[in-house]
Amino acid sequence: MLGKEPVKSSPASFYTEFDKGKIHAALNIGNAALINGNQTGNSLIDIGCIYNLNCDAETFFSSYKNILEETHHMSEQIFVGLLKEELLKSLNPEY
Repeated sequence: MLGKEPVKSSPASFYTEFDKGKIHAALNIGNAALINGNQTGNSLIDIGCIYNLNCDAETFFSSYKNILEETHHMSEQIFVGLLKEELLKSLNPEY
């Protein structure tokens, strides 16, 4: 949607990058997903999170689990933020 109007061109995609603290996120949304070479009409959402880390290998290996959890949590936040409130409520999320 752009405002209240659906995007009617196909294929259409939206790509953006932004920073959230130490995490750099890349978000790509496309409306013409291909599965096994067939256009489905479904959307594809790709979220990539890169942790900006400036340390030596020893520090990285001692904290990589926390880094993975933090970047995974950011991916989840971005995904849930794309959902309409009505849809989210209908899924009965547990936090």
